[in-house]
Amino acid sequence: MVGYALWLAQSGAYHPVAKRLVGPLRGLVEIVADADRRTYRAVYTVQLAGVVYVLHVFPKKATHGIATPKHEIGLMQRRLQRARAHYAAHYAAEESA
Repeated sequence: MVGYALWLAQSGAYHPVAKRLVGPLRGLVEIVADADRRTYRAVYTVQLAGVVYVLHVFPKKATHGIATPKHEIGLMQRRLQRARAHYAAHYAAEESA
């Protein structure tokens, strides 16, 4: 399901179970999928025109409700910064040409 959701994102659409995140991860999109009796979360961004960046895929471990652990949030924020830098270096120059 995650692969199909990403394909839809590349096409400019959203999978029905895709959920926009709020709080410190506002603007990112999450897909929750079950496989091998475990639940996984995939978080990606489509904020950068024409490019989908998958920032993190990890098993859901409910330790305190549904909240995303702070270390996972920090990791995704750092990866989003790196994705923005990659985009600026590789795609933004093409847009201005």
